Parts: sequence; C-alpha cells; structure tokens
Amino acid sequence: MPKISLVNPDEPNTDPQAGPVANADRRFQARNAIHQIARFREANPRGQVPGWALNKVAASHNIHPETLRRYLRNGLPKQRAYSRAVANDDMCALVAHVGFSKKAWRIAVEEGTFTGSYATFLRALDRTNEGKAARKGLTNGQKALDKSSMYGTFPKDERNARWFLDHTEADIFVRPDKGTKIFRPWVTNVRDGASGACLASIAWPSNPTADAVVAAIASAMLGDTYIVDGVEVFLGGTPEALTLDNALEHAAEAVFRYVMAVDVLVDPIIPGHKHQQGSAENLNLAMTQEFLRCSPGHTGGGVKADGTPRFLPMRGKEIDPTRLWTFRRFQIELDKWRRDHNETDYGRQSPVRRWLDLAGEIRPAADEAILAGMLRQAKPAKVKRYGVYFQNLDFTHPALKEHFGATVTLKYLPGHLDFVDVWYEGRRICRAKRPLTLAPAEQGRMVQGRNNDRKIVERATSRANHIADGKLPALSETERKAAREAVAAAVEAEQAHGDAAKRFDDTRNTTKRGRASGRVTGKAAHARPINPMDVIKSEERKAS
Repeated sequence: MPKISLVNPDEPNTDPQAGPVANADRRFQARNAIHQIARFREANPRGQVPGWALNKVAASHNIHPETLRRYLRNGLPKQRAYSRAVANDDMCALVAHVGFSKKAWRIAVEEGTFTGSYATFLRALDRTNEGKAARKGLTNGQKALDKSSMYGTFPKDERNARWFLDHTEADIFVRPDKGTKIFRPWVTNVRDGASGACLASIAWPSNPTADAVVAAIASAMLGDTYIVDGVEVFLGGTPEALTLDNALEHAAEAVFRYVMAVDVLVDPIIPGHKHQQGSAENLNLAMTQEFLRCSPGHTGGGVKADGTPRFLPMRGKEIDPTRLWTFRRFQIELDKWRRDHNETDYGRQSPVRRWLDLAGEIRPAADEAILAGMLRQAKPAKVKRYGVYFQNLDFTHPALKEHFGATVTLKYLPGHLDFVDVWYEGRRICRAKRPLTLAPAEQGRMVQGRNNDRKIVERATSRANHIADGKLPALSETERKAAREAVAAAVEAEQAHGDAAKRFDDTRNTTKRGRASGRVTGKAAHARPINPMDVIKSEERKAS
C-alpha cells in the first residue's frame, strides 16, 4: 500500500482544482478526520494507514474516502467568501411602500441602490430584520406578521406582567337613560393574568371601537384601591404586555400608537387559538354566572323545566322596559360586581390577596397616559352655578368660576365618573370632581371666593347709597373709573356663583321714601341691592 503524506489541516489549500467545503460543519468533520488519521499513522510503526482504516474513518465522519485522500494530500481548501448584503432603512421603507418584494428589488436595481440578485435581496431583508416575519409584515401587513411571529407560552408569575382584554355582548337587556328602546350592551373586561383580578369592566351601548379599547386600557391603568386587613391595596398601574385577540378594533393604528406610547408590549394571540385568550374568556363566563343571571333583564327567557316563567319573555317586543335597568344603572351595578369579584374568596385566595402576595413592580400610570386615553363628550357642556352637568351628575372646581356661562368640552374615562377634565378653546382648565369628593382645601377656596365677591358687592353698594344720600363727596374721574371696574367685576363674579340678583327694578325694590333719592331701604335692601352703576351714572349727569 502506498504511503500517504499528511499535511497540516489548518493550513489553506493552494490547489486551484480542489473544491470548496460546502459549509462549516463539513469542514469541521473533515478536520477531525485528518487529525484521527494522523494519530493512527503515529501509532503505526511503519507509518502507513491501511485502506480499511481510512474507509472507516471517512464513513464515521460522513466523508467520501477519495475526498478524504484529497484532503490528506492537498489540505483543506479555502473557505468561500460569501457576500453578506444588508438592507438599510430605505430598502425596508421601499418594500413597505410597494407591498411586493420583487417589485421593490427591481426598483432598487434600476435606481442603483442595490446590486445583486433577487435571492440576495431577500436574504438581505431577512438578515436585517432578523427573520422572515418582519419581511412578511412589510409586504402583507399586520396579520401576516402575527402569523409569522413567535409567541411565548410561559408567562411570568408577577402582577402586571400580562393583561388580557376582551369584549362580550352581555346576556342582559337594558334601556337607555332617556327612552324605552331596549338593547343588549357590550362589556369590555381587563384582567391581570397572574392574580386574576378584574381591573376594569366597562359597558358600551354598541360594539366597542378603537377609542373604546384605548379608554378601557387607560381606565385599568388608573386602577382602584381596596382595603385588605386595614391596609390599602392599589390594583392598577402599567403592564408589561397586553394580550388581545385579532379583532379589527384591536389591530387599529390608534390602539398600537397608544400602547407603544405607554411602553407596553402588544402580544396578540395566534389566529384561531382562542385558548390563548382563556383568562379573559373565563372572566366573561364568571360575569355571566355571578352577575348577569341574577339581574333583571337577563336574556334567559321562556320557562324553566318545572313550567315556571323565567325573568323575561322569549320575544323582545313582549318585554316591559320599566322592569329593566337603565344603561347608567347597569354600569353602576357592574362596578359593584367587579369590586365584589375581586374581594370574594372562592375556596382559595381572593384576587386582591393574590395581587398583594405576588411579586412585581407596580409602575403608576403617568397623567399624560390617562389624558390620552380619555373619551370626548359628544355634545359640549355649559358652565353653570353648580359647575358642569354630565351623565346626570354635577362636577365642580374653583377654576370654573372664571368661565361661568362658557361652553366647554368634557373628557372622561368610562368606569371612573368621579371626575371629568374640562377643556376650553383647546386648553385644559381643570379636573372637575363630584362636590362630595372635593378636597377640603378646594371646598374652602370655593367658599372663600364666593364670600369675597359678596363683600365687594356689598361694599360698593353701600358706598353708592351714601353718595346718593349726599353723605359722601362726589367721586373724581379716576375714582369713578376704578369704581366702575371694581363694581363690574364684582357683579359679574356674584352672578357666576348664582348669588347676585337680577337687574334693579325701582317699582318693586324701593320704598316710597327712597324713590326720590334712588336708595334702597328697609327689607328690600337685603333682598335686592341697587345697581351701583346706575347711581354713578346719575351723579355724572348731575355734575354735568
């Protein structure tokens, strides 16, 4: 058998006729086979390698014997240098704009921004976007991206690690606040995956839109406070991830913009895999069993097995609307059920206690995130003596004093009707609250402001009466101008609080003695003060 001369396997092969190794794995196998043959030769005193040994080594490393002999004779060939083209942002934007990768490749070649084949162009896109999922999203949209993306199946056992959001048409009939046409409301539920706590339950008169989804997320982030063993427990904050199904309102641009702005990962379920939304579906079932089935207006009509009638008749026309809840009452009862569900112990820890025991940081929602998620009232409101009126409730704030009688826009969060934001001409004025929920300092400001305005009017009225009686000298031009401004401001402020009287009527509010001088006397002076501006104008006419 001829002796085989060995070469260093780490040195490159300079033979131009030697073919390249297909890939790095085959090159690694060939190097190991060469080293094994070298050790076999050193162990053989004659320095020869039998044919059967070479064939066995080649078979164990998945290499043809003749190829192994060529590697032993000439060494490993040089590894081919492949061009690794990378697509830039302009190329990705071109693919997203055209919507078809081959057409984008042709445009890029014609413009001279890319040189290479179509296969190289696809590899460059995949290499830049770390996989084919992003390329499919660029060419075919969000749904194609969802189908090609990877999904995790092991959620973190921490509070606010993952929220689940879903809508359902409630199995109950309600009537509008004004009217008798009954309908079935929709309910949006937001649930924490680790603790099972219901963070938001919001009713809608119709199918929720993208703005409704954003408002539900903001309402859940605003949260609520519970009392557990004398300790306040806050349920809410900003989640790390949000799981949604593939409904059209969930894939809207407004939802993705808001969620990305508050730094939350959107993790939609795989189309057709409803079990990935099981946590939200279980909450919808619990709402039906615990709340809707024992409420007036439940849709389980007809008769029971024993022949007794159920809550409602089978046909909607036969239902008496007066027996049903109004939509506003349904939202109130829904909030009560949500709190009761979170505090109830169903043979194990209640959701609030599990929330308290779980780890995880609670990131409070920023005020800008809450403002961005608020809904705008359809019709503008008017500032009146009791503040603004919205959904049969009064909301007030000391800052509304300066905008009495103005038409303002209200923004609100459904499910959190303890406050509304008041906007005037594109500028936020204040956050008006229910009168009973105002802080003592705010209530004091309102009372103090009203008393100050009343004192100004009384002081000006008293001075005007003394001038009319001749007890005080006539005012100078500067004093008269300052008095006009002070009285006008005081009267306007008095009217803003509803405490100033209407225009002065000489025939009803003056006595016989006071008619000649224009002074209000007796009981009428306390009921309706005279208009100081009329007295000042009268003095001016006399002086002239």
